[in-house]
Amino acid sequence: MGRHDIEAIVEWSVASLDEVAAADHLDTRAIYCALYRYQARYDTNYTHFRVMKQLLTARFEYAIPVHEHPDYARCGLRLDTDYKGEIGRFVYRDPCREWDADENPSVGYVHTADLSEGLPVGRYVYFDAGGELWRRFVEAGKLAGPDAEPPKELSLAEVAAEIVRAAEKKGDRELVRMWLAALFWDIGDRDLEELKGDRFVREVRAAAKRVDALSVPSRPELEWGCMALPGPEDSWTPKSAAWWFDLDGDPSLPSVERKMPVLLFGAPLMVDLRLAGTLAVVLALLAAGLVVLRRRRTG
Repeated sequence: MGRHDIEAIVEWSVASLDEVAAADHLDTRAIYCALYRYQARYDTNYTHFRVMKQLLTARFEYAIPVHEHPDYARCGLRLDTDYKGEIGRFVYRDPCREWDADENPSVGYVHTADLSEGLPVGRYVYFDAGGELWRRFVEAGKLAGPDAEPPKELSLAEVAAEIVRAAEKKGDRELVRMWLAALFWDIGDRDLEELKGDRFVREVRAAAKRVDALSVPSRPELEWGCMALPGPEDSWTPKSAAWWFDLDGDPSLPSVERKMPVLLFGAPLMVDLRLAGTLAVVLALLAAGLVVLRRRRTG
């Protein structure tokens, strides 16, 4: 069974970061490299084209005319031939040979785009910055300057912190909730003291506390694979779960005031979330009392 949950959180994260990347001066090239490296560790599909325009803008993905492939003179017929019924094909280490996971893996993709896709029109070979085919283009002198520099190495925890920081600014509590869970399932089996000392883990948990991520209403996507919170039905859950998700009980996290608007005589009043329920009941009783009083006066 494919890990469509991993594919989804990577796609949603790229789409979300693209909206704030320029304003926040994010190194999206490095972030996307780490995200797709994370995705590649699992049984996932090639999903780059879901967000290809964003990947090209960030210079994580490159599109170069297929005839410039270093092996085009030798393997042009193969590179120009699509899979049956498709408009593209994977590019292997040696394009003239058949795929082999160890000896001849996929290193890129050839795709023929038209105007409707918003991509370079024509037949292009697509490949990731830092990958094997990227290195061949760099060595051939077809990529230079910043494009010839490999992406900065980032840990998944650092990437999650960047995504959560941007999501919090946008008010996207769901994405914060997703990464609180996804990062736990990825590194939660590490030594507890190591996790407590990781500044990126701390930042993700602190943001989740500030936006009250654990109270985000549930829906199917949030209970899906890496985005699901651990439950009693899980056969294996890291021992760190009790600490990881106890955001309010962790004294090392900053205290926060959670407030929500309550209407008072038609005007919104920001009230501490813990008192909001009690205040709402009191206001309802007062309103009911006023109604009874008016009826008695008019009666």
